[in-house]
Amino acid sequence: MPLHLIKPITAYAQSISNESFINSCTNITAPGYYILNNSIQGIQGKGYCIGIFSNNVILNGQENSLSMSFVNGTGIYISPISHNIIIENMSLSDFNIGISANGHNITIENIKGLFDGVVISINNSKINVENAFLLDNFIYGINATGNNILINNSNIIDSGSGLYINGSNVRLDYIKLTNGGVYLTPNSKNFSINSVSVNDRPLVYLNYTSNVLISNAGEVIAFNSRNLYIKKF
Repeated sequence: MPLHLIKPITAYAQSISNESFINSCTNITAPGYYILNNSIQGIQGKGYCIGIFSNNVILNGQENSLSMSFVNGTGIYISPISHNIIIENMSLSDFNIGISANGHNITIENIKGLFDGVVISINNSKINVENAFLLDNFIYGINATGNNILINNSNIIDSGSGLYINGSNVRLDYIKLTNGGVYLTPNSKNFSINSVSVNDRPLVYLNYTSNVLISNAGEVIAFNSRNLYIKKF
């Protein structure tokens, strides 16, 4: 079955002319272009710093950061009712979850995540993660459950199990994992994996394969396969 990955529709971004500046933890309840005017530490009483409860929102961090002090919480919460969201150009650190993406048609790009439980938690469909640098996260770098997920050009280092994926129509392109790997649940299907490495060796993904010798692999993921022979480095 072919993949049917659909990148988030970003044409709406060109039509947004109003800019709003964010200086502290807040809720976004209207469409618009929002700019993180400075770095912010802490969370609201609801357990997150910035909550998004609207469609058609761009949040540009301008290379600023959201952070906590080792207390459970979420940096950015995207509600299930929110569609067409872009989160870009920021760092997140010391949250239990850096970005909780529960909406639809979401792009997360140019993100640095440090010392989180999970930097990016995905629980919906049509999600793109691009240019992420995730370091020292003790559960996962990215935890993705849903459909039509693209993770591209990202570096995940010392981040628990690395990538956890439970979904379909998932594409992984140009990802480097160090001291972690990719975990696909048995329910996962319709995968495309291109230039993914684990500890500087290629990730090998097999489906309905038998009688194969595999060597020099950083990780082997095999579904519906048998008689595989894995040669140590």
